[in-house]
Amino acid sequence: MKVIVGLGNPGKKYDNTRHNIGFEALDYIADKEGISINTGKHKALIGTGYMGGEKVLLVKPQTFMNLSGESLRPIMDFYKLEPETKVDKQPSSKLSFLLSLVKDYGLFLFLGCGEYDSELNCNFNSCIVFEPSGEICGRHRKIISHGIGAESWARTADVLKPIDCLNIKVGVLVCADAWYSEHAKKMQKKGAQIIIDIAAWPPTEVCGNPLGAWEKCSSVTGLPVLVCNQTGKTEWMDMTIGQSVVIEHGKVKFSYNGKQAVLLFEWDEVTGIVISKKFEVIFI
Repeated sequence: MKVIVGLGNPGKKYDNTRHNIGFEALDYIADKEGISINTGKHKALIGTGYMGGEKVLLVKPQTFMNLSGESLRPIMDFYKLEPETKVDKQPSSKLSFLLSLVKDYGLFLFLGCGEYDSELNCNFNSCIVFEPSGEICGRHRKIISHGIGAESWARTADVLKPIDCLNIKVGVLVCADAWYSEHAKKMQKKGAQIIIDIAAWPPTEVCGNPLGAWEKCSSVTGLPVLVCNQTGKTEWMDMTIGQSVVIEHGKVKFSYNGKQAVLLFEWDEVTGIVISKKFEVIFI
């Protein structure tokens, strides 16, 4: 069985807007194939039929777009469906050189990566934290996900807990987790001294501009927020416009976007004050 999902937002005010092009595309398919999308289940409107002799499920999540995973994960669980992609269990042998640098230079590494959980038999979109010994000292698994398209390979998680890095408690988020400032607030209430968001999030019409969300995470917590954003160009998106930023007191202190680089800055973990005035940029 195949599941075809059209994303959109519920409510008449979104009809005939760019937000609901996914709904409109699914309506076109349904009309062409004679399938009625009228069954309410799993926080979605669902239609069942056949295309090319194969059973299909047409799904319109009735959550707002950023919460589509709340509908799609139960559907995949109910029908016992899993993405075909399986990523590496971490730490992967592919990280051996990187982890040797961690040990040589006594670093903490916050690595955005996919990871396979063999006990749960599923993938997660994670930030895994390695301590200077090269061992894993903590991980955060992404909470907010559409569950389809570029994110179809990973399941969402529900744990928010700061990671202890030599007595510095770091609140780690992955990409759109930071869209909801309450996630940062929960980290702060549990003792986080800084928020780090590992992102692949350029400002676009589809994804929105995340800058305001990052600033809000800082303003509601009083904590500095560091965002490490992906750069470069993919087949479907120009990531060079995505900003990596340092935010203090709810305002951007400095930022960078462009070519692949190492970005350095100083932060006083005792006072919580960002010392640097700008990134030191080392191109690689």
